[in-house]
Amino acid sequence: MATPSADGLSNGTFTPGDERRQSLPMIASGHLRARVARGLYRSRQVFHALWPRIDAAELEAALAGLTAGQRALFLGMDRGDQRHALEVLRRLGPASTDPDLRLAALLHDCGKGRVPVWLR
Repeated sequence: MATPSADGLSNGTFTPGDERRQSLPMIASGHLRARVARGLYRSRQVFHALWPRIDAAELEAALAGLTAGQRALFLGMDRGDQRHALEVLRRLGPASTDPDLRLAALLHDCGKGRVPVWLR
């Protein structure tokens, strides 16, 4: 068994009864992992906000049930807002067959207008 140091913790070795010493690396590594994951998530958000990609087939499928006026509203939105609306529609999953939910998903930001990325 290791000899205790001045702070009451073992000198560089872990003993089964020393929960304080054992939990610190796990907490620190979990915290670091969470910070790295959050940073990567935010980086992807910025990338997709600056360069949104919309697949033509995905767009055509989404616009299929809209009236001409609703299509005009959707197509008049900023490309990033269109990408966001398509993502909301995708996340609806099985509920996306409800016409009212589809319309809400696709047009919920149509009145926002042009807002620069740095103000979002």
